[in-house]
Amino acid sequence: MHSSVAVSGSDIQFSPDGTTQEVAGSSARPISTPVITDTPISVNGDATPAPIEAAVKVGPTAEAETLLRYTEPDRAGVVAYVDGRFDDALELFSQAIADDPHDAESLNNLGQVLAKLGRYDEAVDRFEQALAINPSRWAYHFNLAHAFGETGQWDRAVTEYKTAATLSPAEYVTYYNLGRALHQRGRDQAAIAAYRTAIDLNPTDSTFHLSLGTSYETLERWDDALSAYHEYLALAPASPRTELLKGHIVALMENQDRTRAGG
Repeated sequence: MHSSVAVSGSDIQFSPDGTTQEVAGSSARPISTPVITDTPISVNGDATPAPIEAAVKVGPTAEAETLLRYTEPDRAGVVAYVDGRFDDALELFSQAIADDPHDAESLNNLGQVLAKLGRYDEAVDRFEQALAINPSRWAYHFNLAHAFGETGQWDRAVTEYKTAATLSPAEYVTYYNLGRALHQRGRDQAAIAAYRTAIDLNPTDSTFHLSLGTSYETLERWDDALSAYHEYLALAPASPRTELLKGHIVALMENQDRTRAGG
């Protein structure tokens, strides 16, 4: 069995002027940096990726890795990816595909390397090739949706996230990212439904509540937005966003008071 690449969601932070901006860790990409794992990591980025299969763990020696490059380039590609050697991973996954053009996992993993390198159009091609071979793999649809989001094709991202959710309905990160894509398209009512599903599946992830609040605020549902923001603060009191969010909450409440006074 190969190891497959899946990705998680991004965060939302508040700027000092009270506006919001999408961020995703240090890379500031709309969807967060992918990891090679058969199970998604937390969107907060604080969970440990699932272990690479034992067959990949051939030992730390250069000799062992050299042997793996020639005998199992797909697994050597996983090792290179985890080490951050993306050019090596690109070469190795390409070799695995040359050896077996129907290797859907290597096509998917090559797509993730290409996405990591910012080559999203090529990544889309690889994900679509993987799906042509195995259309029932939720991670392929998820990763294709991610690549569509990176290129601003949010409608296509929504479609792929919905398919991924149908194939694996217990994956909360799918619903979170679906909500993100819907928010980008200005479909905040639908985004709220997706976020609430993610929260039902994983109620303790603070990021879900923060994004939910943002969509409520977009729809001017102020009380619901404040409730979601307070839930975020309760779940993540030590977050670096805490003080910014507290300031935003104060501004939001003052705006409510002015609106009510004027009405």
